Amino acid sequence: MTDTTPSGLLPAGRRWTPSHQVGVLAAIILLLVACKLLFATGSFPEALQFAIRDPIDTFADWFAETFRFILRPISLTIKSWLALLDDFFLGLSWPIMVFGVLLLVGKAGGLRLGLFAAACLMLVGSLGLWDTTIKTLTIMLLAVAFTLIGGVPLGVLATRNDRFEAVLRPILDGMQTMPTFVYLIPVMLLFGIGATTAVFATVIYAAPPVIRLTNLGIRQVAANTVEAARSYGSTERQTLFKVQLPLARPAIMMGVNQTVMMALGMVIIVALIGSSGLGKDIWSAMRRLQIGRAVEAGLAVVLVAIVLDRVGYALSRSGRDDDEPGMSSPFDSAVRKARTAFEAVAGALARGLTAVVRPLAKRDPGPALRALFTRNAGFVVGVVVLAGLIAVDSLGAGFGDYPAMLEFRFGKPIDVAVRWLNINLAFITDPMRTIFFVYLLLPVRDFLVWLPWPVFFAAVVYLAWRAAGWRVMALTAFGLAFIGVVGMWESTMITLSQITVALGLSVAIAVPLGVLAARSDRFDMLLRPVLDTMQTLPAFVYLPLVIMLFKVGDFSGIIATVIYAVPPAVRLTNLGIRQVPVDVVESARSYGSTPLQILFKIELPLALPSIMMGINQTTMMALAMVIYAALIGAQGLGSDVMEAIGEFNVGAGFEAGMSIVFLAVIADRVTQGLSAKRQRALGVTGRLDV
Repeated sequence: MTDTTPSGLLPAGRRWTPSHQVGVLAAIILLLVACKLLFATGSFPEALQFAIRDPIDTFADWFAETFRFILRPISLTIKSWLALLDDFFLGLSWPIMVFGVLLLVGKAGGLRLGLFAAACLMLVGSLGLWDTTIKTLTIMLLAVAFTLIGGVPLGVLATRNDRFEAVLRPILDGMQTMPTFVYLIPVMLLFGIGATTAVFATVIYAAPPVIRLTNLGIRQVAANTVEAARSYGSTERQTLFKVQLPLARPAIMMGVNQTVMMALGMVIIVALIGSSGLGKDIWSAMRRLQIGRAVEAGLAVVLVAIVLDRVGYALSRSGRDDDEPGMSSPFDSAVRKARTAFEAVAGALARGLTAVVRPLAKRDPGPALRALFTRNAGFVVGVVVLAGLIAVDSLGAGFGDYPAMLEFRFGKPIDVAVRWLNINLAFITDPMRTIFFVYLLLPVRDFLVWLPWPVFFAAVVYLAWRAAGWRVMALTAFGLAFIGVVGMWESTMITLSQITVALGLSVAIAVPLGVLAARSDRFDMLLRPVLDTMQTLPAFVYLPLVIMLFKVGDFSGIIATVIYAVPPAVRLTNLGIRQVPVDVVESARSYGSTPLQILFKIELPLALPSIMMGINQTTMMALAMVIYAALIGAQGLGSDVMEAIGEFNVGAGFEAGMSIVFLAVIADRVTQGLSAKRQRALGVTGRLDV
């Protein structure tokens, strides 16, 4: 067999030869020795530091005071709208809400989805979380409405003007990369603590997907379709509203779905600034170590997330599962019978309405009404039933709040189980925490803190240049310089140690699982729903579960990070190995290669670009968990941001938040560069010759 090692796949002009390796290693050692002789510590020197928090605080105070005459009315208006929505939805009796959800969701995604959504809402009520769930949904409803009102037009403008899109793209990148806590603090300064800040922070966080996908969807409309519309005399507005937007509807609705899910992901974040809802229940329960209550509220968030995700997916499609032919299950048979009955009722309603409207109309409305009512028979009958429920409730029957007799709580048993686990499994969990901290996290942290900053700076900048070229090298140098100048070097090293350990554990778990999934379709089928669940659950849902076993601290933060960040690496490892050409593997077998030789010399090298992309996604998700990990005791930049929020310190929050942003951008660009470099290397040499 020919050389199939990774080094054999590098382009001929850029080979990483042993002499290069020795030269770089010698330069690093010399720089390390020189720095240790010159500097007492490895931290960034104070003489080069300049805190930008004071100018930022001064500007923020000036801005808030100067424009208070505008900001205060906006804040009061948002609060009044939220109060109206809360009063309206909380004023509706629970059967009306449940049936209304069944009706609307059933119209959007079919009867199955409607029944599932209604069942989830009743389950949330049974957990005693009816009011807080409604408050969460009202904040989301208003925030998503603002996002769509501003986001869709921006996406349309981006399709009309490439220069505007070029300006908008880095802004959207920053909005998606920047931790939510970074812009949470200035928004708090402008609008105070409460629901208004929650709405604006959610809008900023959730806007990019709908803008990007609106732009993408319209740009993907076939050019000949647009030209045909224009050739028939359509104006720009007619072409947009009657051709481009309808054809771009699936992409736009997928953007709306992503926006809704990201808005839901802000639930616990906005709870830190005084917002009510499920996030507040989770946050207060975690602070009191009431794990059972936190799990109940987390389950409610999961149920809401699943329903909203399924509804968004249904809206992004043109058809519905319930309308497909060939239904044969008992449920589908019952649906057909119910549909026949609904059509009969809808026809009777159409005839009655026709008799009332015909004297007032110029033409007979009967055929149109019958066609409309028959086509939407279930929805029409549902509207009539819903109107009847509202009439009965308003006339004094009063269904009232969700009945206590239907409630069931499992929080107390969970608390009992947590206490039992903490006592009886301490002989396992305590040594695990100790071994992990003493032999893994602490050595990595001590090494990074001990390492002189010029050595780390030079090594990372050189790696960025080797991986992605001089532009990424310049960005890396600027980002690391910013971290050092603002005095966040040591906190960054602590955070980096956590990310390094979490990433190492994630890769150590993900790659073997991905290999096994690629080897066995049955294992892949069993693993897929687990990965789907791990990616669907909001990040903060893992926190109570981890605290149950390992209490608060760095170890719990890293375990939660690993759980959240593993799925992309597993999926892309599986995908990469499955995409290895079959003829290459068969050729290796025909030459007598063992399964291990095929794996390590054929499949993993060829799948490395895909694996590197999985590591890229895992790294970004691990960095996104920095703040959440700080909620359960992890140190570093996340705890600095949390402290800045507690002290209402805009400048300090900006320094720590931007340090996280630069870490994320550097990690993203370097890992993407390594993946692209690997792809180019494979493209140069072609397939492996065996």
